[in-house]
Amino acid sequence: MNKNLILYNLFPKAAGKISDWIDYLDEIKYMGFNSVYLNPIYETGFSGSLYAPRDFYKINNNFIDDYFDGSPEEQLKNFVEEAHKRGLKVIFEMIVTHTSIDSELLLDHPEWYKYNGDRVKSFSANDNLGFVEWADLAEIDNYNSAEKENLWLYWEQLAKYYISTFDIDGFKCSTAYKVPIELWNKIIKSSKEIKNDIIFIADNLGSDFNKMVELARGEFDYLFTSLKWWDFNETWFLEQHYTLKNLVGLISFPESYNTERIVEEYGEMCSSKSWYGLSAFMNSGVMLPIGYEFGVEDRLDVIMSSQIMSEDKRFNISDYIKRINEIKNSYNIFQQETELYFLDFEKEKLVVLKKSTDIENVLLIINLDFDNHIEIKIEDLKSILDGDEIIDISPEDKQNDINNFYKYKLSPGEIRVLYSKK
Repeated sequence: MNKNLILYNLFPKAAGKISDWIDYLDEIKYMGFNSVYLNPIYETGFSGSLYAPRDFYKINNNFIDDYFDGSPEEQLKNFVEEAHKRGLKVIFEMIVTHTSIDSELLLDHPEWYKYNGDRVKSFSANDNLGFVEWADLAEIDNYNSAEKENLWLYWEQLAKYYISTFDIDGFKCSTAYKVPIELWNKIIKSSKEIKNDIIFIADNLGSDFNKMVELARGEFDYLFTSLKWWDFNETWFLEQHYTLKNLVGLISFPESYNTERIVEEYGEMCSSKSWYGLSAFMNSGVMLPIGYEFGVEDRLDVIMSSQIMSEDKRFNISDYIKRINEIKNSYNIFQQETELYFLDFEKEKLVVLKKSTDIENVLLIINLDFDNHIEIKIEDLKSILDGDEIIDISPEDKQNDINNFYKYKLSPGEIRVLYSKK
């Protein structure tokens, strides 16, 4: 089954007011994305972090346009409607693990939270920096709450509220691995009773692999991969891929809202191009955060980020991203989880991957050296791609005739895509 999810992360603080978000939609559609993901839009607590929700039923006042003729809810609904007019799905973030320490929910239902002695427990989780505890967050006890039935019902009703009120198309579920899978299954099943094609994405980054498998065997539609952290030598990424690929859709990404920027790490436009192509072609789903297409160097920050301005943009690879997404949309092999093989040509920073289904084969050749050319030679290309006709579907500089003896010098960051069909 094809699960082609091409996700643009419209980070609210970097996009401005809700009315400003609409201005991004035509460009998002132009680049070939089919879905827009918004980080939390809830009213926040005193810290101002997007991930410190104070009231799940109120919209963050920083996103409200005072000049818009309508309530905050009407502004948000208008954004969703404008996205739908362009054929874009809208994915909201759902948080069920914690609230801000000054949340109304903590005052109304203190029995729903975890405690260290007589003090409410701060929420903690693994992120890119390791184990972190946030003093501004209070952890909810979804496992052992004295009123677990009422607490779980609260989450079901919250999901139904956002589906019914705003007609959204899915949820990205924050730190999903810290929540009982039975609760997620309950939320997902009741949500699909309202909208049967609603999408649920589990945020599994930071979890151990056993938890990832548990999430994959639940009712979720997608999990994120750890492609960004793979060195292309260790086998763990492929082991995870083969365990998960028949259970759930997988989403890769070159960077996210809480990682360093690719352009910050490597400094070259070609690095942004190659990492997006690799991420888009690897799995059925791909995600790209706001500003990536313009080489914005400043990291997205849940507290400090401000609206991206023209002077923040170093370059523009929107047309390149569009071509990558057109390729992804044109071939079934890029819209599903496939067999995946790593071919070793004993050249540092040359990555050669084969994707395979019963019908299609693809060879991805990527130069991850962003300063130097790398030459590749393949003596029997047809035996690798198992097809009589091999075509070049690369995003740039397609070759008309592909010989069985394949020889090519890749420029820094270049990606070649060779395709055959049985």
